[in-house]
Amino acid sequence: MNKITTTDSVLPAHESNSISASIESRGESPRRDALSTSVDHRRRNLLRPPAQTPVDQRSNRRKTHPGFTLALALALFAFLPAQATANDGGFRLALVQSGYPGSSRAAKGFLETFSSYLMKKTSLEKVSATYDNVPKDALEKIAKAPPKVGVVSLGFYLKHRKKLGLRAHLEAVPAEKYYIVAQKGKVKSLDSLRHSAVAGGALYEPEYLHAIVFPAVASDEWKKEPTLRPTRALRKLTRGSYSALVINGREYRSFGSLGKLQGLETLAESKPLPMAVVVSFGATEDSKESPKVAEFVKALRGLKDDKDGTAILRTMNCEDFRPPVAEQLAALEKQFDARQKPVEKDAEKN
Repeated sequence: MNKITTTDSVLPAHESNSISASIESRGESPRRDALSTSVDHRRRNLLRPPAQTPVDQRSNRRKTHPGFTLALALALFAFLPAQATANDGGFRLALVQSGYPGSSRAAKGFLETFSSYLMKKTSLEKVSATYDNVPKDALEKIAKAPPKVGVVSLGFYLKHRKKLGLRAHLEAVPAEKYYIVAQKGKVKSLDSLRHSAVAGGALYEPEYLHAIVFPAVASDEWKKEPTLRPTRALRKLTRGSYSALVINGREYRSFGSLGKLQGLETLAESKPLPMAVVVSFGATEDSKESPKVAEFVKALRGLKDDKDGTAILRTMNCEDFRPPVAEQLAALEKQFDARQKPVEKDAEKN
């Protein structure tokens, strides 16, 4: 079938605790090999506290329980990440790339590298970063500990810019397209995908997909299957579990280079769109840019100028960050908002 091109329109931790103890016994020294294998019966008896009477037990519960509870609470609090406390005085950065592979835990190494780089290149202190690829998870973290800045997907920016006070400073380049692919000959037309199962990471942002990415396609009537595993989704597509798959340009090129697009056809492709937007949080129309935000933005503009920065860009799947074209961004905002109004009215009726 003919291809339709629409015109309307970025890692694991291990902890080890070692406790050593020397026990003075009644004239006997414990065997050394027991220290490296297991504690023998005699040592267990030495470590066992004397038996308590029921009265002693009740007394100890009354005396130690409150203190134990407090100590436990303090211990748990000590293991919370720095960005989990809203008033820790740090400079928090939120990376939100909806539908991208990976996890917060897997991204830990990169987040530490990115934070260290920013502290090295700027006067920013206590920089900490989070990564989320599911909007709901990102919003929960933002509500608990509001970040100063972020690198977020364009869809996240458009949907939450008013509520979170997002101000766009930079956009990632190059822009990327999205593609709808299906098995050859299986889908007669894009309209025939109505009420069919369609998968893809982009489906974590359905409003953005419908309003901006494919405005001429009735994606709001698909049976949406958001996924963080595009390769698995591609296999399920070839097995007939899905009728179509939405992938971004990076995924499209990767699958093509591996020969995984054989037997598939492209039903539609979007116009090029920024894959990420650099934003500050809590901005208003009249608010001025803070010096810290300005430093952060300047540091991102300079990533391409040194080896460490280039490695960070490569991990974030982009080549550079540049200021957005104001008129183009305003047009996208207007288009997105216009397509949301009918949805809001329908929601009010229900």
